[in-house]
Amino acid sequence: MPTFEDIIYAVDGSAAVITINRPEVYNAFRAHTVVELIGAFRLAWADANVHSVILTGAGDKAFCSGGDQKQRAKTGDYGPSPSGMFEIGNLHKIIRDIPKPTIAAVNGIAVGGGHVLHVLCDVSIASETARFGQEVALSVVRTDHPGTGHGADRTERNPQWASSTERSR
Repeated sequence: MPTFEDIIYAVDGSAAVITINRPEVYNAFRAHTVVELIGAFRLAWADANVHSVILTGAGDKAFCSGGDQKQRAKTGDYGPSPSGMFEIGNLHKIIRDIPKPTIAAVNGIAVGGGHVLHVLCDVSIASETARFGQEVALSVVRTDHPGTGHGADRTERNPQWASSTERSR
């Protein structure tokens, strides 16, 4: 099994538990985190003993706060990766395509790209401290063009999300 720096991968019974382990930055992801998440989802996909995948965040303050803005402000990007690219689209694709149920166990905040991650999962289970939000004030999100906004377009067009938010009003 590979060694991870930004995440924890564990198998508990028939469930793979993938934990974003950067609580000091509200579990914000950098390019390295995304590569590790892709690797963990691939491990779960390939393991015949794994029947479901649980995605969560370390600590009780945040599920995931999206891209690491301190890293981006410092270097102009989300840091280095083996491919030299920020592979967030590949992470979104593997979460959507894995042939096993994906469950987001949301503790604390899920905003920006972290909000997108929970929406991409098949089911989201929210703790009492869960808070959800999608930041669009910094850029214009074109929902008529697939892929714009690193997944924010999926949030708006997801009928399950719309119906659940309407019920809570």
